[in-house]
Amino acid sequence: ILYSILGTLIEQEKEIEYYQNHYFYNNKPFFSIIGKCILYLQLDHVYTSWIFVFLLIILGFSLIICTFSTQLPSMNYARKWKFRKYYNQEFISTGFQYKLTVYSSILYILMKNNYNVFHQKKYVYGYKGLVGRLSPICVHISLIILLMGSLVTFFGGFIVQEMIPVGEEFHLQNVVKSGLFSNIPKNFFGKVTDFGIDYYDNKDIKQFYTKLIFLQHNNIINTEILSVNKPITIDNLRFYQTDWQVSGLRIEINNVPIQIPVYKLDNNNQNFWLSNLSYDKDIQFYIIFSNIDNKIFLYSKVGTLICNMRLNQAIVLNHTELKILDIIKSTGLQVKQDPGTLLVYLGFVFLIISTAGSYITYSQVWVTILPFNIYLSGFTN
Repeated sequence: ILYSILGTLIEQEKEIEYYQNHYFYNNKPFFSIIGKCILYLQLDHVYTSWIFVFLLIILGFSLIICTFSTQLPSMNYARKWKFRKYYNQEFISTGFQYKLTVYSSILYILMKNNYNVFHQKKYVYGYKGLVGRLSPICVHISLIILLMGSLVTFFGGFIVQEMIPVGEEFHLQNVVKSGLFSNIPKNFFGKVTDFGIDYYDNKDIKQFYTKLIFLQHNNIINTEILSVNKPITIDNLRFYQTDWQVSGLRIEINNVPIQIPVYKLDNNNQNFWLSNLSYDKDIQFYIIFSNIDNKIFLYSKVGTLICNMRLNQAIVLNHTELKILDIIKSTGLQVKQDPGTLLVYLGFVFLIISTAGSYITYSQVWVTILPFNIYLSGFTN
């Protein structure tokens, strides 16, 4: 629990520079020790560290041992009928007892209240709510299933992140995490055929989506549209839409196509991109555009607006024909294989049901019928 708490308090999955800046403050000895402990104890990635996995395995074995050594025997003991054939003075003075004069209705009352009743001569034993004793065992089993699902994912799963330009093919190569026994497909290929963005009326981004095709031996086997919060599954691989960016401009100068990079600018939460183009040594100008309306502005090197234009619109500058063919966008994809998902979901469903069942009361009643008295005692959780 303490290790998990530390994983919550300390930022996870950051670069080493982040921890150096936050925990190696001015290289003071105290902060230096904290920073080294974070890295040594793998507190920068608690939930994927071997320490955490080792603790999970210990917890799993503890639950298994407790289930077989304590929970199951208590369950078997609860099912056995057992008469209380004598009442010593200590029990009578401390136990819950009733002195009754009429006992003929005892069996009827117990059975009416859904007790399982056993009667032998002058002794009566009844119990109900056995599910209340079974549910704690099921809680342990569900936790074990959850731990198994987590370990299966840890050892057999992987995460791949890619940033793919529109029109480009891709395969799984930029591995972020991979388990010891994970198997990353080498012959899996896809292609990004289109990328689009929907906006609200105030120009904020509403949704962005990617059109993908998946290839096998150069044949299209599937076509899917991926968007934020709407992942897709192909061949047990889960695809998520993560991010996007503008990576360059495809332009044409005097009918010669070239590609130039762009740089992102942020102005009042609105994104702009900047690129500069130089030719003939003395000619240099800047290209600025926003993805919202695809308006493109050309500025001179001293910041004077030359003109504005749109895609595929040809203009002539200093006897040079310029045409911007396309804004090259790249889409961010995260690909995951999580073989333990089914076990985790099953464990949670089982845990919810068994936890609710744990609130069912398990009750026991003993009755001893003597010539002049009837002693009634009971126990409940």
